[in-house]
Amino acid sequence: MEVVTKILVYIEAVEGLSEIFGTIPKNPRSQKKIMGLTSDLASSPDTSEFLSACTHFYSMPKTQSVPALISALENLNPQIMESAAVLLGVLHDPRAINPLIRAFKSKHLPVTDQLMRTLFWFGKRSVPGLYEAFISTESYKIRRDSLATISLISNYAPKNYIGAHRLFTGKALTIEEYRGTLEYLSARDLQEFREVSESLSSEIEEGETRKSFFLANLDLFSDDEGIAFIEKQIKKEVISKCDEKLPRPKVFRPDFSCSRNKKALPDNTPKKPVTVLSTRRKNPNK
Repeated sequence: MEVVTKILVYIEAVEGLSEIFGTIPKNPRSQKKIMGLTSDLASSPDTSEFLSACTHFYSMPKTQSVPALISALENLNPQIMESAAVLLGVLHDPRAINPLIRAFKSKHLPVTDQLMRTLFWFGKRSVPGLYEAFISTESYKIRRDSLATISLISNYAPKNYIGAHRLFTGKALTIEEYRGTLEYLSARDLQEFREVSESLSSEIEEGETRKSFFLANLDLFSDDEGIAFIEKQIKKEVISKCDEKLPRPKVFRPDFSCSRNKKALPDNTPKKPVTVLSTRRKNPNK
């Protein structure tokens, strides 16, 4: 939890400076610089190297920071993985949702806890991906942690808790709201949700059985408001897949507009020579 709180403090300081001095320009960094910043995330959270890495990733263009942080989720250093997960949650780019779910295979429990927090911060935007992972994946850990994260979201987003309305609409939280959710997302509470999901995940089978089991047992880990919220997100995902339109075939439509405004081209085709017979047919008296 120390890494999370430190990163939020550093980013809050950056936002405070931008309010005083105006918007900080998001200048691109070189690939060598980005690799160095990723390595600095392994430093102690109290060091200037860690502070510099967090502020640089937050202030550089998302086209650079998000892919670099997604790659950092596969780093062997647990602190780099955890820091990358926190920064991806604050940047709130939906491209990070599926890589975060895949990272559930990690054996490091603190990292898994932060992955659940980050996906929780995405709110309703992460529910379809978590549901798809629960239904289709063969990894027991991904299935268990996906269900636990869905449970966390469904028990928070429809309520009047701090930042809940943003989770309900899928918008990014403020720094104060990120900090306010940490009490709900403590390691003890995450473990409780994980244990409930583990008992449920051990009872289901593959395919349609898994899907029907999930829908039939929503009431075991959520109330009526949460169930309605989750079902709505799942329904949107199913409808969006069914409504995918095939590309329209290209149809050749000749354009006659240009021929109306232009003079006819001269006919340069050779003409047949005039013969005596053809002349007599036209003038039989000759």
